[in-house]
Amino acid sequence: MKSLRTRVITFALIGIGAVLVPLGVLSYHKTVQEFDELGDARLVQATRTIDVLAENAGLRRATTGAPLDVHVWRSPFIERTVTDRGHTYEIQLGFQYWSEDGGLRLTSDNFQNVSLAAAPSGFADIKLRDGRWRVFTLRDSDGDIVRVAERDEGRVKLARDLLWEHLMPMLIAFPILALLVGWAVRRALRPLDLLSRNLSTRDPDEARPIALEGAPRELEPVLTSLNGLVDRVHVALDRERHFAADAAHQLRTPLAAALLHLENAAAAESPELRGVALRRTHEGLDRLQRLVNQFLEFARWERAEREPAREAVHLEACVRTEVEDAALLAADKDLEVSIVTEAPGVRVLGWEPALRALTGNLIDNAFRYTPARGQVEVRVRSNESGVILEVSDSGPGIPPEEREAVLERFRRGRSADVHGSGLGLPIVRRIAHLHGARVELCDSRFGSGLRVLVQFPTQPSHDAAQTMVIDGNQSCSR
Repeated sequence: MKSLRTRVITFALIGIGAVLVPLGVLSYHKTVQEFDELGDARLVQATRTIDVLAENAGLRRATTGAPLDVHVWRSPFIERTVTDRGHTYEIQLGFQYWSEDGGLRLTSDNFQNVSLAAAPSGFADIKLRDGRWRVFTLRDSDGDIVRVAERDEGRVKLARDLLWEHLMPMLIAFPILALLVGWAVRRALRPLDLLSRNLSTRDPDEARPIALEGAPRELEPVLTSLNGLVDRVHVALDRERHFAADAAHQLRTPLAAALLHLENAAAAESPELRGVALRRTHEGLDRLQRLVNQFLEFARWERAEREPAREAVHLEACVRTEVEDAALLAADKDLEVSIVTEAPGVRVLGWEPALRALTGNLIDNAFRYTPARGQVEVRVRSNESGVILEVSDSGPGIPPEEREAVLERFRRGRSADVHGSGLGLPIVRRIAHLHGARVELCDSRFGSGLRVLVQFPTQPSHDAAQTMVIDGNQSCSR
C-alpha cells in the first residue's frame, strides 16, 4: 500500500472491523445464552402446567388403560410455519406424564416411545433416533413424573436465525462505512493535494515561502521544513551560480594569457624571444592547472557532509608528505623549511585525503607567498583542548582587518602580489569544519608574515619535542 489514502482507509476499516466483529460475536453468544435460559424456563413452566392439568383431569387416579396420546400437528405446507391450525415447531416439542406406579398416562405422539429411565430428574440432554433433545423431568410430591422435552434442532435453527439477524446489519453497514470513511479521508487529505499542486506548479527559482491557506496543524511542521529546504536550496543555487561566475572569471585570465604567449612564440623572430614566450606560456598553464585542481578540490569538500567512516590519521605523516611534494618550489626559492613536532605520533580522527588537502593548501600558500630565502615553519603540538597544526611564514602576511575576508572563496588580501585563486584558505576552513576544527589567522613567529592555526578537538599523546630543519637546497625526506 504505497498510497497514504489507501493506508488510512484500510487501517480505519480494519479498526472498525476489529471493534464490530468481536462485539457482534459477543452479542450473538450472549443472545443464544439468554435464549437457552429462556427455553429451559419454558420447559420448567410447561412441566408444572402439565402436572397441574394432570391432577385436575384425574390422571393420578387412573391405574389402568392405555395412555392418552396427544396428536402433534404437522403443517402440510413446508414453507408456511404458522397457520390457523397450529405451528410447525410443534414437532420440536414433546412431553410425558408418568404415574407413581410407573405407568405412562399422558404423552405426545412424537415422544411416546421414550422410556422412563431415558433421563434422570432435572435437566438432561438425551439422544434419540430423530436427534438430540433437551429434557426437563419433574417428580412431584405425590411421586408422579412429568417430562417435557425440546429438540435441539429447533434451538439450532433459531440460533442460526439469530446469527443471520446479527450479521445482516453488519454486512449492510460495512460497505456504507467504507464509503463514508473513504469520503472522510479524501476530505481530510485535501490539503496534501493542494500542497502537491502548489509544488508542481512552482517555479524552480522562486524563493517565496510555500503557503497553504487553512493548513491543518499536522501539516505546519511539513510546511516549515519545506520552506527551510527551499531557503537552503535557494542559497545553494545562488552560491553555485556565483561560484560558476567566479570560476569562469578566474580561469579566463590565465587561459587568455597562455594563448597570447603561444601566439607570441609562434610570431617570435628569434629563439630567445620564442623561449621567453614559451616559458611564460608554461607558467600560465601551470597557474591554470593549479586553479582547476583547486576548483575541483573545493567543489568536492564544499559538498561533503558525510564521508566514509573516520579513522585515526597520523597528522605528522601528512605534514611531511605534503612538504616533500612541495619541496621543488621551496628549493627554487631557497626557503628554510622547519617541521617542529611537539607531539610525535599524534593522530586525528578524520579522513586522510581531507587532512592531506588541508595541510597541502597551507604549505603551498606558505611556500608561494614567502619571498626568496624566507622561512616557513610547520608545527604540530597539543594542549588540553586537542591537537594544533601551525603553519608560519615570513611573507607579506595579511592585515588583521582582512583576515576574516580571505577565508571566503575568491577573496585575496590586497597586499598579495602572487597569482592565486582565493580558494586555498576557504578549502582549509571547509575541511576543518568537517572535522570539527577551528581555524585562526595570527601574526607570524618571524615578525612578518602569517601564522595559520588549525585546532582539532582530539586528545593527543604528549612526548618530547622534535625539530627537523630543511633548507631550500636540500631534498625533503621523512
